Parts: sequence; structure tokens; C-alpha cells
Amino acid sequence: MPQAPETLTATGTSRIVISVDAMGGDSGPAAVVAGLVDSAMRIPEAAFVVHGDEVVLRPLLARHALLTGRCELRHAPRVVTMEDKPSQVLRHGEGTSMWSCVESVKLGEAKVAVS
Repeated sequence: MPQAPETLTATGTSRIVISVDAMGGDSGPAAVVAGLVDSAMRIPEAAFVVHGDEVVLRPLLARHALLTGRCELRHAPRVVTMEDKPSQVLRHGEGTSMWSCVESVKLGEAKVAVS
């Protein structure tokens, strides 16, 4: 299992850990990763726990040196579709990227979930 993002930055300030469902959104994982890059540039203390299909996400994340050491990738084999009701997914969606994303906040591994 990958290591969690460091809790301190190189300057000694605290990391803000954000849990991200990378399989959500109308534009797909590439757009989510682009958003991570933008966020990493704007918020130097940000670190990310990224949830979704590892086969899809690993090469997208690898293209961006800025994300190296600031992302932990967690494989979630199932995806929530536009037809799925979010309330049902939150109750019965174990194994989805959304479930994994929210669970990491519940466990205290991240401060906020974004899906």
C-alpha cells in the first residue's frame, strides 16, 4: 500500500490533505488530475489522497512532477455512474471511488472529500 502524504511540508508547515474521487465529473479523470495540478500550484501545502482506477490514474499522475510525493493513489475498482443515486452509493457503494473518498475523511486520513 502506498504511503500517506507527508504531514509536514519542506518548510515545516502542516499539509492540508484532500481526498479526491478522481473518477467523478463529466470530463473524466484527466480533468480531475489537471485540477490537482492547478490546486498543487495554488496551495503549496496541499496533499491528495486520490481514489479511482489505478490503471487509468497512475499514468495521468506520473505526467506531473509537481504531484510527486503529494499524492497517494488508492485503487477503487467500481465507479458511480450518472444514473446512480448518491444516497444509495453512500449506503451501499463499497468499492467505489466515491465511497473510498468519503471513507478516508471518516477515518481521519483527510480533512475534506471532493467528488
